[in-house]
Amino acid sequence: MRNKEYVKQMDRLKLKEGLKLAMDISMQLNSFLQENKLDNSLFSNFPDRCAATIGAAVNGIYLLSALLSSFIPATSDSIDKQINAPRLAVPDSWRVGDILPGHAIGKPAYLFKRIDEGEEEEWKSKFGGSSR
Repeated sequence: MRNKEYVKQMDRLKLKEGLKLAMDISMQLNSFLQENKLDNSLFSNFPDRCAATIGAAVNGIYLLSALLSSFIPATSDSIDKQINAPRLAVPDSWRVGDILPGHAIGKPAYLFKRIDEGEEEEWKSKFGGSSR
């Protein structure tokens, strides 16, 4: 993963570039989950592979929480609480192993609230934006 480049950009106060790198890592994690077809079939037919996939995913989400904490701190706080772990310092390189097998995960909760149509229009008029 590209943690070292993320740290470099953030240290240079290149926030847009730092956020882009964090989002790139998020897309890589999503691709990993899609490629491994994390579903009930994987759990039933390949429990060891399923456990490894979940372990890698939880560690990846934990990394994303650290990377995104400068941009969406409340969301990162919620992720850390749900993972039941303290904030991770952004490492130069990422490896699976910060969250180990047997770790007790906290209670799940939504990270974002649904934006109602009324709020969408209110926010567009308040903050700008165009209709598509």
